[in-house]
Amino acid sequence: MRRLPIALLATLPLLPALAAPALADSPSARAEAIDRIMSRYYRPGEPGAAVIVVDGGKTIFRKGYGIANLEHGIPVTPETVFAIGSMTKQVTAVATLLLVEDGKLSLGDPIGKYLPAYATHRDSITVEHLLTHTSGIPDYTREQEFYQHACDEVTLEAVVDSFEDRELLFEPGERWSYSNSGYVLLGAIVEAVSGTTYEEFLRQRIFEVAGMTSTQIGDASRIIEGRATGYQAGDDGWVNARLPSMSQYSSAGAIWSTVDDLARWNAALVEGRIIDREMLERAWSRYELDDGSFTSYGYGWGVGEWQADRVIEHNGGMAGFRSDGVWIPDHGLYVALLTNASGTIPEPYFVARKVATEALGQPWEPQAVALGAETLSRYPGVYRTDANTPMVVRLDGDRLFTQWAGGEKVRAIPRSETELFYEGSFRHLSMEIDAAGEVRSMTIHDFGTDPVVARRTSEELPEREVVRLDPAILDRYVGRYELMPGFIVTIRRKGTELWSQATGQQEALIHPQSETLFFHDLVEAELEFQLDAAGRVTGFVFRQGGQEMAATRLPD
Repeated sequence: MRRLPIALLATLPLLPALAAPALADSPSARAEAIDRIMSRYYRPGEPGAAVIVVDGGKTIFRKGYGIANLEHGIPVTPETVFAIGSMTKQVTAVATLLLVEDGKLSLGDPIGKYLPAYATHRDSITVEHLLTHTSGIPDYTREQEFYQHACDEVTLEAVVDSFEDRELLFEPGERWSYSNSGYVLLGAIVEAVSGTTYEEFLRQRIFEVAGMTSTQIGDASRIIEGRATGYQAGDDGWVNARLPSMSQYSSAGAIWSTVDDLARWNAALVEGRIIDREMLERAWSRYELDDGSFTSYGYGWGVGEWQADRVIEHNGGMAGFRSDGVWIPDHGLYVALLTNASGTIPEPYFVARKVATEALGQPWEPQAVALGAETLSRYPGVYRTDANTPMVVRLDGDRLFTQWAGGEKVRAIPRSETELFYEGSFRHLSMEIDAAGEVRSMTIHDFGTDPVVARRTSEELPEREVVRLDPAILDRYVGRYELMPGFIVTIRRKGTELWSQATGQQEALIHPQSETLFFHDLVEAELEFQLDAAGRVTGFVFRQGGQEMAATRLPD
């Protein structure tokens, strides 16, 4: 594995030195525009959000929206404490780098040096592989067993035991695959090397240094002043989210914080008060795989660009909470947004990025244009970024849809003859068209990621055969199914069609391929209903991206 050499890192432009954020509102035009964005998505009387915007060391906007606790009508403020989920990985990465600076561990060391009891591949996986999600260790949070026991209090050793015997997805350093497992192991390494608990190490070496007085590891039994309650969208309105035990997430996602503290965190990093600037630049650099290609991830942060500006970011989420933090170093701009609801449309990640572009004076407001049938007919086909990553473009009437393998079917809206965009997203496509008017490739752009080119192939559009079923057969499947604790899939019949709606998600048509096998209209996934010996429906198996999960039918 090769990184940018230290000599080269030293030549990169210095990050702007920022003072600790001055926590004061601003009446500027930018602040008014940001307030309009936030008010559009977070309404009075509903779960809400807190946001902070820091520009060049000065806080230009900080405000809370909506309700932190619906039962008691407590409003969200900038001091409200939220679960930040996977934004925790930033802190875990920096804790690891502090030990590197202390000379107590090396990034190239095998993890077995610090975790000798770890069972699988302990000599081939390095500390750096864990930091960069290139270890190949499967993500334990994607297993159905995790969701069945997500509320149980467990030890760090028990979490590690849940995945240490699993086979690797690939050889370490060969590919990138997001893995909470790797960051749990980093927490275990921090404890083994420092001789103290992960929580105590963070408190002494990070939180106190940065002045993060409201930040801590979450604990259901602990009184946390100002803590928000998490909610998710239910069939008849908001319901309490079934919050998992923070012990299950540990160093991969257990921190609770405020937008004020996150701004202090970013300022302390940029000023070099926690780790030195050279090490920070290394954490904020793309990681190079064994084949010489680069990922869009460093140590605990995603690394990309927007409109040619460098973007350092990470988001997070768990039941009832979503978070996002965006740093644009060329402009000295930092945005943190924390919410106490999951399953909302659009996602808070989009809202945070809208706030960032508004603060930059580059608002993202693409406008749709109408194109004729002849122009629209140019775009459908199969496009590939590589041999294993196809994107299908289809035309349904006068509407275009794109779908990645295993992903969601999403409408792509024309903004010109050569550009398509997605509503509620920064992702957009620009097309290369040859002299004959044929589309040769599409370049995918998104906030915080590098542009990716998908080249058109000669492959035929894949089609699935749909069978017609008697409504009496469809009626057997109508009901509610629990896919994981608190996550319910409701099946309804509408005329001769069957529709599926998961907790907090939009309703979608499912098409029958046989009497028991259906495929999803919006995502590349299958539902196969299970029947007992008497012909009663007991549940279904959900298949997506090579994984299977079983759902149990709930009593009527």
